[in-house]
Amino acid sequence: MGSTLFAFVVLGAASLLLHSSKAAVYEVGESTGWQAPSSTSFYSDWASGKNFTVGDTLTFTFSTGVHDVATVSKSDYDNCNIASQSNVLTTGPATITLTATGNQYYLCTFSNHCTRGQKLAITITFITRKNRVHLNREKAEQKQGRSLLQQNTLSMARGLDMAFLAAIAVAALIHSSAAQSTYTVGDTTGWTVPSGSAFYSTWAASKTFSVDDILVFNFAAGAHDVAKVTKADYDACNSSNPISLITTPPARITINASGEHYFLCNIPGHCSGGQKLMINVSDASSSPSPAPQTSSPTPQPSTPAPQPSTPAPQPSTPPPQSSPAPQPSTPTPSSSPSPASTPPPTPASSPSTPPTPASSPSPPSPTPASSSSPPSPPATTPPTTAPPPNSATSLGLAGFTTFLSIFVALCY
Repeated sequence: MGSTLFAFVVLGAASLLLHSSKAAVYEVGESTGWQAPSSTSFYSDWASGKNFTVGDTLTFTFSTGVHDVATVSKSDYDNCNIASQSNVLTTGPATITLTATGNQYYLCTFSNHCTRGQKLAITITFITRKNRVHLNREKAEQKQGRSLLQQNTLSMARGLDMAFLAAIAVAALIHSSAAQSTYTVGDTTGWTVPSGSAFYSTWAASKTFSVDDILVFNFAAGAHDVAKVTKADYDACNSSNPISLITTPPARITINASGEHYFLCNIPGHCSGGQKLMINVSDASSSPSPAPQTSSPTPQPSTPAPQPSTPAPQPSTPPPQSSPAPQPSTPTPSSSPSPASTPPPTPASSPSTPPTPASSPSPPSPTPASSSSPPSPPATTPPTTAPPPNSATSLGLAGFTTFLSIFVALCY
């Protein structure tokens, strides 16, 4: 008995669940409600995107006494026949539950309302909720002219577009953070008449300014201003013809070119009191590499001097005949460095003596070489080492390359 009761409870719950899963409530006309529409096809267009099934509910929202809802035949629907209609709901909102499959037709019986488009035709089917979802999706896709594959492609394309835009944004952020700096002129002192005339030149001396950097001038409105001037006007504190003039604080000036830039306060007496600024902006793309190469040509002219001393060691190969060497050794100290003067005293000796004078010049040969040796060391000094790369540029390139690699990996 207990098991039978339990089975009935389960079947009843399943029946309620199936019924609730099938039923749907439709507000006819959505926010427009049930009234004479601006277009005769309004309600047919509203119904074309929906799948009505047995158990669904239609709600007609209207003002009582102004409209009503009549369930009619197809011929009365087509001809807007409002006479002698018996199945009419006159109190709004009116609720109609769909109890059978097939076509159902509704209209308003008030004069001229049906001809103006206040009528509705629907087709009712018996279908489960799961199939209803699929049919609604397919019908919506057919109405929009897109298949499910196109929707997936569109979603993927949107995802890639978002990822590409994010990549561009991050790359721009990395570039701007690496290449742009903001300087507050005078730091906490701001832009004012300083206590010393060299205050702003001292402040600028410790900074390295580059193109795209930003200068921020903080001052009180009406008390100071910022004028960009030429070098001549800067030196003469002449502000009668400024390049640009900013009177509203804080003044933000973006440096858009390399070279020297000149600024001063246009208020009389302020520039002469030291309220002026000169900065030197460097170009980030330039690199000071050619400086060490200029010293390399200087030692080269001194290198030919040691070359004449090289032939002296060559004839020193016959030292084995050292026995006759003592005889001509006495004239050799008195002789000049040229070995040609030594042969006259040697004819009395044996014919083997001519090679010995060649050996005698070997002692003096180091002396001229030693005298000319000081210029030779500079020849080894011109190492040309390439300057180290810019750390900020290499860091920015490394960061961007890493991010690009991650982005490509995520896309595939």
